[in-house]
Amino acid sequence: MSAILPVLELMQGRMKVLAYHGVEADPSGPYAVGRQEFAAQMHFLADQGFEVIGLDALLARLRTRQLNARCLALTFDDGYKSVIDNALPVLERLRYTATIFLPTQLISGWPQTAAAGATSWPNFMDWQDVVQLRRMGLQFGGHTMNHRALLKIPLQQAREEIVGSFCDLRAYIRQEFVPFAYPYGQYNSTIADLVKRAGFSCACGYGDILGNSARTDLFRLRRESIVQATSLNEFSHKVNPNKDAFRKFCSVWRRRASRPKLPPPFTA
Repeated sequence: MSAILPVLELMQGRMKVLAYHGVEADPSGPYAVGRQEFAAQMHFLADQGFEVIGLDALLARLRTRQLNARCLALTFDDGYKSVIDNALPVLERLRYTATIFLPTQLISGWPQTAAAGATSWPNFMDWQDVVQLRRMGLQFGGHTMNHRALLKIPLQQAREEIVGSFCDLRAYIRQEFVPFAYPYGQYNSTIADLVKRAGFSCACGYGDILGNSARTDLFRLRRESIVQATSLNEFSHKVNPNKDAFRKFCSVWRRRASRPKLPPPFTA
């Protein structure tokens, strides 16, 4: 049955969630997207008639099976200041919204951080930024408190990271819908259950190419990662669920082709 489920999902309507990190004028790492490249990607969505909606609205459509392949959500992990400087002007111009996932105790101006002697993290937003962006309609979610890989720390510490991030967000912003993103996309059933019990509305990892269907577990949402190396042509494939079957086939074929070949059987 497990082998049949991906085939069933390919035959259903699906919706995409895109995952970004920083957006920089001159990208300094592989996960940051260039400012011009980001603008080109957003204008591609506009030119192709895509509807960009909030993550909460996308989940509502999944629940009610009102699926539309030309409808997607944007997310940004880590709360980098460069999103304000380089992505926000494009989003405002096109009237697009987005969800930003925050490692809540790495945010500039946090009292505990200041008490420890480090008054700011210059690459991150501060809480004033978060409150202002929330007033502008952007959504925020948890990304643990300290961006910890949840499968590599003790379970109790993972619980504290998850619950603490939820409490931090509720303390600073008024938002009934509170999503979560697993740092590094790493989680298992136990971690997903901790996130759900903490009070989060849903949780995002990364995808196995397939988009999200009405069958998708809300605490195992798939996202397409957009990075510096993502060309506009590749982007056009990633945002189109109708390309998933071909991309899935190519991915499986590449994995099989890269496997070492077994030596021929010994014959006397």
